[in-house]
Order: sequence, then structure tokens, then C-alpha cells
Amino acid sequence: MARGSGPATRYAFSTTVTATSKGARRPGRPPSWNDARIERELREFLTGRTNWPKQGEFAAAAKGDLYAAASRFGGIARWRRVFGR
Repeated sequence: MARGSGPATRYAFSTTVTATSKGARRPGRPPSWNDARIERELREFLTGRTNWPKQGEFAAAAKGDLYAAASRFGGIARWRRVFGR
């Protein structure tokens, strides 16, 4: 909800936002990435490779979203350990 006008415009939430307990459903779009999906897609992407690909290789293969998800869900170092790379 906008209050005021011009450069003095301020915005306020129309409803009260409350914290949710862990595991509770949150409003909005459900997450599209989870550990199982990241592991599945990384396994497929890493097939035939002996080393961990650089970020640019993910991007070149149109897998930049996979790299970003792996970074958010535990970090690249974690996923490298999972796959022994």
C-alpha cells in the first residue's frame, strides 16, 4: 500500500507478516530446487567428467541455474565432496 506521493512515497505491507516455524508451509511459489534434484542433475552433468567444471562451463551448458542452486544449498565445496571431486 502506497502512502504519500512523489519522492516522499512510502510503502507498507497490506497484511502482517509473521515468522513461520521450520517445516511450515510458506506462502508463495514452492521451491523448485532441493537436495535430491540438485544431486540428480549434478550426477547427470558430471557423467564422463573427471574434474569439477568451472562456473563458466555450467553457464555454457545452460546449467547456470544448477550452479546457483548448488551454491545456495550447501555450497559448491559440499557438492564437490558429495561427488568426490
